[in-house]
Amino acid sequence: MQFFLYAIHDFVAPSVKFTPVSVVEKNKSTELGSPIVLKCELSDPTAHVLWCKDGRELSLISGLDFQADGNMRKLTVQSAKLSDTGHYTCHVPGDTVSFKVDVQAHPVRFSALPEMARNKLIEAGCPIILQCEISDSTAQVSWLKDGVQLQQQNGLDIQSEGTMRTMIIQSAELKHTGIYSCESVDDRIAFKVDVAAPPAMFSAVPEIEKNKSVEAGHPIILQCEISDPTALVQWYKDGSQLLPQTGVHIQSEHTMRTLVILSANLSHSGFYSCNTADDISEFYVDVKGDIHSLSENYFVI
Repeated sequence: MQFFLYAIHDFVAPSVKFTPVSVVEKNKSTELGSPIVLKCELSDPTAHVLWCKDGRELSLISGLDFQADGNMRKLTVQSAKLSDTGHYTCHVPGDTVSFKVDVQAHPVRFSALPEMARNKLIEAGCPIILQCEISDSTAQVSWLKDGVQLQQQNGLDIQSEGTMRTMIIQSAELKHTGIYSCESVDDRIAFKVDVAAPPAMFSAVPEIEKNKSVEAGHPIILQCEISDPTALVQWYKDGSQLLPQTGVHIQSEHTMRTLVILSANLSHSGFYSCNTADDISEFYVDVKGDIHSLSENYFVI
């Protein structure tokens, strides 16, 4: 009997231990909004465990579940937030198992755009408007032109409204031609912008100026005004190009283009035109006078 009491007195219960957890299970990477499930197995199904995150005990709250099923202990976070990233531990007296959890935001993606929206042909002076839609309304984006980041400035607006991202250049210039891109951490969408000079157009010419009746020996002066002061024009008579020569002057002053024939003769009668790549202004000239009396002034252009 004495021996039996001695044996009871010296008996020590085995310590509670965790079954080793695989590296994959100990290192969790999950997307925002997905569940986090941490599991460990104990040697004693009756043992109580303590769950901690970053050294602080976790309490049962909405969205956080503790479960015990036989030897298994489980911690479940129903919907992962970025703040759930950290180091988790499950403790019993004498043993601990650790987990590392990394919660990653969903990749920020741009919605696909049709070809027409990504390739812009803009007339100089008109606004350039580039727009794209992103999957995360809180995502930060950068706008670039030819690889150089753009900043908000006078005449250049960068806007963010909900999931829409917009860049506006109020008045396009030829220098705004290039490759533009809107970029997030995870995605990029590119635009090709071509800025074209506006067509060089002539102002309307009054009928009286378009149809000239000139006395022989008097000057012929034909004038037209063009929208672009840098535009090149060519003068024609009856379809043949006119060039400056003695008695024929071709003048350009800002938006005005002028053809001057110093002394009209009968050969100068005909159809004249002032041409650009985009427009044409036409005139009819009728020279009146006695051809014989004008023979000394006669020359052909």
